[in-house]
Amino acid sequence: MVFVGFGSNSRAGIIGLIVAFIIMGILFRKMIIQKPLHIVISFVVLVIVSFGLNKASEEHIIDELKNLSFTKDVENAQAENKVYLDDIIFDDYSLEIVTNDQDLHLEFPDLSIIV
Repeated sequence: MVFVGFGSNSRAGIIGLIVAFIIMGILFRKMIIQKPLHIVISFVVLVIVSFGLNKASEEHIIDELKNLSFTKDVENAQAENKVYLDDIIFDDYSLEIVTNDQDLHLEFPDLSIIV
Protein backbone atom coordinates (compact mmCIF):
# COMPACT_ATOMS: atom_id res chain seq x y z
CA MET A 1 0.00 0.00 0.00
CA VAL A 2 2.82 2.38 0.81
CA PHE A 3 4.58 1.72 -2.50
CA VAL A 4 1.37 2.29 -4.46
CA GLY A 5 0.52 5.50 -2.59
CA PHE A 6 3.95 7.01 -2.94
CA GLY A 7 4.76 5.35 -6.25
CA SER A 8 1.94 7.14 -8.00
CA ASN A 9 3.64 10.49 -7.27
CA SER A 10 0.25 12.15 -7.11
CA ARG A 11 -1.51 14.07 -4.40
CA ALA A 12 -4.51 11.76 -4.64
CA GLY A 13 -2.36 8.72 -3.85
CA ILE A 14 -0.71 10.44 -0.91
CA ILE A 15 -4.03 11.68 0.49
CA GLY A 16 -5.52 8.20 0.04
CA LEU A 17 -2.61 6.73 1.93
CA ILE A 18 -3.03 9.21 4.80
CA VAL A 19 -6.77 8.54 5.01
CA ALA A 20 -6.12 4.78 4.96
CA PHE A 21 -3.75 5.08 7.92
CA ILE A 22 -6.28 7.17 9.84
CA ILE A 23 -8.97 4.54 9.26
CA MET A 24 -6.54 1.76 10.21
CA GLY A 25 -5.76 3.63 13.43
CA ILE A 26 -9.46 3.82 14.26
CA LEU A 27 -10.11 0.17 13.44
CA PHE A 28 -7.07 -1.18 15.28
CA ARG A 29 -7.18 1.10 18.31
CA LYS A 30 -7.44 -1.83 20.75
CA MET A 31 -4.31 -3.42 19.31
CA ILE A 32 -2.54 -0.06 19.43
CA ILE A 33 -3.32 0.22 23.14
CA GLN A 34 -2.43 -3.43 23.92
CA LYS A 35 0.80 -3.65 21.88
CA PRO A 36 2.25 -0.17 21.50
CA LEU A 37 5.77 -1.43 20.80
CA HIS A 38 4.67 -3.25 17.63
CA ILE A 39 2.96 -0.10 16.40
CA VAL A 40 5.94 2.13 17.19
CA ILE A 41 8.31 -0.22 15.35
CA SER A 42 5.94 -0.40 12.37
CA PHE A 43 5.64 3.39 12.32
CA VAL A 44 9.43 3.85 12.40
CA VAL A 45 9.83 1.37 9.53
CA LEU A 46 7.12 3.23 7.58
CA VAL A 47 8.89 6.56 8.12
CA ILE A 48 12.21 5.08 6.96
CA VAL A 49 10.59 3.56 3.86
CA SER A 50 8.84 6.87 3.16
CA PHE A 51 12.10 8.82 3.31
CA GLY A 52 13.77 6.21 1.09
CA LEU A 53 10.99 6.46 -1.49
CA ASN A 54 11.20 10.25 -1.30
CA LYS A 55 14.91 10.14 -2.06
CA ALA A 56 14.31 7.68 -4.90
CA SER A 57 11.71 9.99 -6.44
CA GLU A 58 14.08 12.97 -6.21
CA GLU A 59 12.16 14.74 -3.40
CA HIS A 60 8.93 14.67 -5.42
CA ILE A 61 6.79 13.32 -2.55
CA ILE A 62 7.71 16.11 -0.13
CA ASP A 63 7.16 18.68 -2.88
CA GLU A 64 3.66 17.30 -3.46
CA LEU A 65 2.90 17.46 0.26
CA LYS A 66 4.01 21.10 0.33
CA ASN A 67 1.62 21.87 -2.53
CA LEU A 68 -1.44 20.40 -0.77
CA SER A 69 -3.62 23.46 -0.48
CA PHE A 70 -7.33 23.43 -1.24
CA THR A 71 -7.51 27.22 -1.40
CA LYS A 72 -4.64 27.37 -3.91
CA ASP A 73 -6.42 24.81 -6.12
CA VAL A 74 -9.63 26.86 -6.01
CA GLU A 75 -7.74 30.05 -6.91
CA ASN A 76 -6.05 28.29 -9.84
CA ALA A 77 -9.38 26.98 -11.09
CA GLN A 78 -10.91 30.46 -10.92
CA ALA A 79 -7.99 31.98 -12.83
CA GLU A 80 -8.37 29.61 -15.79
CA ASN A 81 -10.31 30.60 -18.87
CA LYS A 82 -13.90 29.45 -18.71
CA VAL A 83 -16.41 28.85 -21.45
CA TYR A 84 -19.95 29.92 -20.74
CA LEU A 85 -22.96 28.55 -22.56
CA ASP A 86 -24.94 31.47 -23.94
CA ASP A 87 -27.67 29.83 -25.98
CA ILE A 88 -28.87 26.61 -27.61
CA ILE A 89 -30.87 27.13 -30.79
CA PHE A 90 -32.98 24.35 -32.33
CA ASP A 91 -34.23 24.68 -35.89
CA ASP A 92 -35.88 22.09 -38.10
CA TYR A 93 -32.79 20.06 -38.95
CA SER A 94 -30.06 21.95 -37.13
CA LEU A 95 -28.71 22.65 -33.71
CA GLU A 96 -26.52 25.60 -32.76
CA ILE A 97 -24.67 25.86 -29.47
CA VAL A 98 -23.49 29.39 -28.72
CA THR A 99 -20.76 30.04 -26.15
CA ASN A 100 -18.76 33.10 -25.19
CA ASP A 101 -15.83 31.84 -27.31
CA GLN A 102 -17.19 29.94 -30.31
CA ASP A 103 -20.34 28.64 -31.91
CA LEU A 104 -21.00 25.03 -32.83
CA HIS A 105 -23.42 24.43 -35.68
CA LEU A 106 -24.72 20.88 -36.29
CA GLU A 107 -26.98 19.90 -39.18
CA PHE A 108 -29.02 16.73 -39.58
CA PRO A 109 -30.26 16.83 -43.20
CA ASP A 110 -31.75 13.34 -43.37
CA LEU A 111 -32.24 12.63 -39.62
CA SER A 112 -30.05 9.52 -39.95
CA ILE A 113 -28.24 10.30 -36.70
CA ILE A 114 -31.35 10.57 -34.56
CA VAL A 115 -32.74 7.19 -33.56
